[in-house]
Order: sequence, then structure tokens, then C-alpha cells
Amino acid sequence: MLVALDKYSNALRRHGGDFGDYVEHLDPQNHELPKHLVKVREGNEETVHYFHTEEELRKFGEENPDLGLFGEKNGADGEA
Repeated sequence: MLVALDKYSNALRRHGGDFGDYVEHLDPQNHELPKHLVKVREGNEETVHYFHTEEELRKFGEENPDLGLFGEKNGADGEA
């Protein structure tokens, strides 16, 4: 079991997350861990956001269209 947790922790870290922070986002009502992670870089700052549902993730994407989370085109030059 510890080997599996270590592998999971390493995979999360490779995607920009922190295992301790991830576990802190446990849903207190249903005891589920987040299913989605979004890493956002603004200048030299990086923030990681965790979401339990696709709906939460989609709402975040709609509130932050410049991130192009769902393949939306951004800006006049067509960059995502």
C-alpha cells in the first residue's frame, strides 16, 4: 500500500500538485479526493487548483476562459 501511495504522490507531483495539499482537499461530506487538477502560472507564480467534479472544473474554465481548459481559442491570434 505504501508503494502505491508513493507512486500516486510522485505522479501528482509530476503534474504540479502536492500530495499533502491534495489530501487536504478531501470532501468532508463524501470523503472523496479531487479528481481534477489545474496548474495556473501567472508570471513567476504557480497555483494549483483541485476539483472534485467535472462541473466544478467546467465552471472554473468558464470563469477563466483565458486558460483554454477545454480547447477554446484565446485572443485574436488564435493561441490557446
